[in-house]
Amino acid sequence: MRSQFVLDDKTEELLNELAAGRAGNRSFVVREAIQLYANLENWLDTVETDPGLQQMMAGSQADIEAGRVVNTKQLMRHRTHPGKISLGRAPSGLPGRRAAQPTKVTRGVRARKVRDGH
Repeated sequence: MRSQFVLDDKTEELLNELAAGRAGNRSFVVREAIQLYANLENWLDTVETDPGLQQMMAGSQADIEAGRVVNTKQLMRHRTHPGKISLGRAPSGLPGRRAAQPTKVTRGVRARKVRDGH
């Protein structure tokens, strides 16, 4: 079956580049692209109807509406200065890990860090 399509210059160029690797068969590229697009649409339909995804999306929406969000600037500050903001965890760190021993810095010509209690 023959069909006619109108392509813009950029799409025509892309089609020709893709067809060059397939012995110049532009029809093959078009058929393959349509099949891939249909497969993608089917996959998206499957993903979007997944109950787990629906529940996660609803939870995310509830967090946004309740203001339980951190903007990018806050997140970057937290990454460079942990402990400055809370992201919903206890400030002591990960459960099961010992907290780092506090350090004090002695001043002088040869300043060095010394652990408390040593």
